[in-house]
Amino acid sequence: MTASLHIHRAARQAMSTVAVVCLITAACSTTTEPESTDATTAAEDSDTSAPTSDEDEREPQDAQVEAGPPSSDDEDAAETPEAEIEVVDGAGTALVFDAPVERIACRNSGCSVTLAQLGLVPVASTFEPARAELYWGTGAQSILLMPDGAENYAPLAPDLIVVGAGDPLIRDLEVIAPVYVIAALGNLADDATKLTRDLAAMAGAVEQGETIVDDWNDFAATLSDREVPGAADVRLLQLWAGDPSGFSGWTNNSQWCDLLRDLALVGECLFDPITPETDFGQFSTEAVLAAQPSHISVQLEWQHIGENVALEERADEAWLQLDAVQRGNAYRVPTSGNFTPSFFELRYELENYLFHVFGVGAGFEDPGFFVDWAAARR
Repeated sequence: MTASLHIHRAARQAMSTVAVVCLITAACSTTTEPESTDATTAAEDSDTSAPTSDEDEREPQDAQVEAGPPSSDDEDAAETPEAEIEVVDGAGTALVFDAPVERIACRNSGCSVTLAQLGLVPVASTFEPARAELYWGTGAQSILLMPDGAENYAPLAPDLIVVGAGDPLIRDLEVIAPVYVIAALGNLADDATKLTRDLAAMAGAVEQGETIVDDWNDFAATLSDREVPGAADVRLLQLWAGDPSGFSGWTNNSQWCDLLRDLALVGECLFDPITPETDFGQFSTEAVLAAQPSHISVQLEWQHIGENVALEERADEAWLQLDAVQRGNAYRVPTSGNFTPSFFELRYELENYLFHVFGVGAGFEDPGFFVDWAAARR
């Protein structure tokens, strides 16, 4: 059953929301004409037309007595109406459904991957790696790789469209289906918690969602309570593998480094941002050589998702002069999401970090290739 819905704006577009609700539920006309409500009630109380005499006026009473009292099933139905599902997204919009949503279209990899962890399959995704069989098995074949353009979503008849903050198509998509905007709370774990719980609630999988959140909280609590020797001495350079000839990557204010600091697993993430709002930049060779990171994490391009791709043997002299490279402390992390708010990929990122930076001697095992790790957790 496809969920019918109401949408309420908590902080914006209050008047346009009323119009949308009216169009979807066809309820506005009944609330503005009390006479219609009275007429409807009278019709429901009697199987006959309006009485024309005293004798006729008694007939509905006689019919009601003959019918007997309402059944207990009718009383239960009247007393326990179907519960609504309500969530407030990252844009402050309240979305209300009277049944779980079934057809979810994802315009963010965090949405797709979180649905996979919940055991749910989206009807469409704009991010090709999030349609990989390592997440879905054979279910990946049913996920449509969605071309850009809001008009492409209407034929899908989605119950819900999930987007990242700042998605340029939000306004156009809202005409087609309810739109849920992923929150950007400034903390990866908080973002993932909200996304997991909200998707689980809207899809009627609350118990599964709480299990995922509880598992993460247990994992994070164990790390937080554990004093990892040498963590304060780690000077991490987080790179992006998009340009192997240069140095580009995440800077000091990135959410990933914030998480590592929260868990007391890093001393410093190298390179301050050029501006407070910047969390990605290009670093000069001279600056990297001067900084001499103790560890280098290179995030794979998404095309390599699930593959065993060795760290490129760079020919430039600067790369070979880095202490982290000489000591074997440069490693790759194959993920698809650029630290998107999904616990699935976030945990794999952390397990890789713990193994490569602190090793088996500190009690951290190699999580192995992402394709195997993901398949084991489907």
